[in-house]
Amino acid sequence: MVKLRIQQICPLEEANAFLPAFIEKFNIRFAVTPKDSHNLHRRVLLGDNLHRVFTITEESALSKNLIFQNRDTLYQVEAGRQIYTMRQAKIVIYED
Repeated sequence: MVKLRIQQICPLEEANAFLPAFIEKFNIRFAVTPKDSHNLHRRVLLGDNLHRVFTITEESALSKNLIFQNRDTLYQVEAGRQIYTMRQAKIVIYED
């Protein structure tokens, strides 16, 4: 952390002692009062699938050559059957 380096704080004990004052100053400078003070957080239930919650999904379609793009990379699907049946097929890309 740059702030620790500027203050020349090296051992972990000194950093832990410095932290409360830093957090207080940081919060004074950057804290924002919420528009609605109602707390909308909820507990994680046993049946909640956190892997699904924290997965980014994007829909796409295959080209005539069974190619799709994710970010800046092109991918081609290898098909073991007639490729014309998969042209323009809708796909979902899951990214953890």
